[in-house]
Amino acid sequence: MNRSEFESLNKKPLEKRGVKFCYRLGSPTSQGFVVGADRIERREFLKNAFDIKNQSKFDEKYDEASTGSGQPYKDFDALRSSALCALLSFYNIKDLVIDGDCYDKAYFEVQNTVIVGRNPSNMDVVLVSRDNKTILFLECKFSEYISNAKQEIPNAYLDECDLSKDLYSILVKSGLATIEKGEQKFVFRTPEAYSQGTKQVISHLVGITSFINRKKDYEKSFAFYSESDRRKDLYTTCFENVKFQEVLFELKGYEAELDAYQKLSEKVRKLFVESGLINRIKFLPATTYQKLFKNQKGKNVDDIVFDYYKY
Repeated sequence: MNRSEFESLNKKPLEKRGVKFCYRLGSPTSQGFVVGADRIERREFLKNAFDIKNQSKFDEKYDEASTGSGQPYKDFDALRSSALCALLSFYNIKDLVIDGDCYDKAYFEVQNTVIVGRNPSNMDVVLVSRDNKTILFLECKFSEYISNAKQEIPNAYLDECDLSKDLYSILVKSGLATIEKGEQKFVFRTPEAYSQGTKQVISHLVGITSFINRKKDYEKSFAFYSESDRRKDLYTTCFENVKFQEVLFELKGYEAELDAYQKLSEKVRKLFVESGLINRIKFLPATTYQKLFKNQKGKNVDDIVFDYYKY
């Protein structure tokens, strides 16, 4: 974390509880917590460090968040971890209101099919409303938007998926993105801001469309769900409203990068909505953690989590 990123975090409440900080193993630049390497060790550390109130709920949601593809629990010792921020912030929501709906259920690392036989869309957080009528898919970012590397993507996303191809085409025709196609992969770039964010939005929208059009036993496509996994309930519930939104973390020292990506995100959102290609998905404007959790201390987010992230 460079510049004044650390000013975005308040480490004092954790230091008072005896939590130690250091550079992460093998990294001279990325800072984190002093914590064991084992998945369960990390769960217990987080519960103690952040004085987690609903420990049984946290255990369940930690299991969800830590069993996705790529072993995300390995980033739970990182201060800049988007997976950790999402888990700590959303695991115990009770009545969080977003776009007029009241949410009281959260799920983590929820998968949907983008292209059959290829990696699925891994949704960071999925919220379900109290009345079970609305499902909200959230793509959550912490510091990812500060860089803008080009993205190499398999040609299958243009050759084998019409919706993906059409969404990419809209961006190229609008001048927001460029694509250079190679033999096996194409290079995707949004010069204005964070390219990977836009690429992930497209994958998620395709995945959510697959979710909407799912057939019986769709959830069996995803091998890591156990028989008792509550995430499976999402695939057997008929939701009246399906929504998608990006949630970004406001980092001090990176206001320009955040603003640039939010502006790009809004241009992309408007183009996709106006295209009519995703009319069964309500694509909400991007928001920030700070806006969602303002005044939510002790309500929808634990006290130390609220203080640590300076909500």
